[in-house]
Amino acid sequence: MNSNILTLLSTPFLPKVFEDLSQHNNYSEKVIPQLFASINTQGFINNSMYINDMSLEPIEAIINLNQHKVFLDNTKFTNLDELINILNIFQYQQPQMLLILAALQESFNYISIGGKGEKNERKYSEDELKNKSYNLFLFDQDKFLYKNQFKEIFETNLIPDLYLGIAKFNDYLIFIWEQLQHLYTFPEIRKRSRGLYYYALSSSKHFAYPIEGDDTYCLKNNIDKNEIADIQQILQSHLYMYSIMIMHCTAMRVGLGCNQRLVVKE
Repeated sequence: MNSNILTLLSTPFLPKVFEDLSQHNNYSEKVIPQLFASINTQGFINNSMYINDMSLEPIEAIINLNQHKVFLDNTKFTNLDELINILNIFQYQQPQMLLILAALQESFNYISIGGKGEKNERKYSEDELKNKSYNLFLFDQDKFLYKNQFKEIFETNLIPDLYLGIAKFNDYLIFIWEQLQHLYTFPEIRKRSRGLYYYALSSSKHFAYPIEGDDTYCLKNNIDKNEIADIQQILQSHLYMYSIMIMHCTAMRVGLGCNQRLVVKE
């Protein structure tokens, strides 16, 4: 399953949520693979990139283009290209993950969901192929500098992959956390983050191929009630965090001068 996910998402590392879900073997074997055919459609990636575009407007209202480049001047930071490459990976990966987790979450509420989207095969862009070939390792979350602060602010033990991906640049991490730790307190940011969350949930019916994953289906496939409760908790906590981290990634990219829209053209 893991190799399929890496290929379909065109990403160099497995998002941690799949490691958490892999503890439930039957769910990983019977439910998650139902998503693969839909992920491999052009409609899915277009919808993912639309989510990325949706995150830009409220960020641009509070963070000026290139605003964070003062950090580069003050620290003589020499890894800008590498940092932007890493942020590009998350720009593509996080919206896809939001849609995937939303579909899994919604599948608990319906006998079958999806099947209304177009089935045109996905074409991977040069940027996506470049992302997949990038050699990226996530920082050890137990050693993450702001582990306690994340728990306090977001009321979760999760350390997002985004921050573990940039943690190798310790000076930038310190700078950007100071800039963004209270981003969610801005009303328009909070509103858009919630909007992305609910948009992803409503998009589940537009997956190209139907998904079965309700309680009845799970029980029939030897996924018991305790597992179901744990799976739903994993999905919900990661969904919440992804909706916020999409905004954080966009804020980082805009601050470094990257604000191109991938679907919506001005």
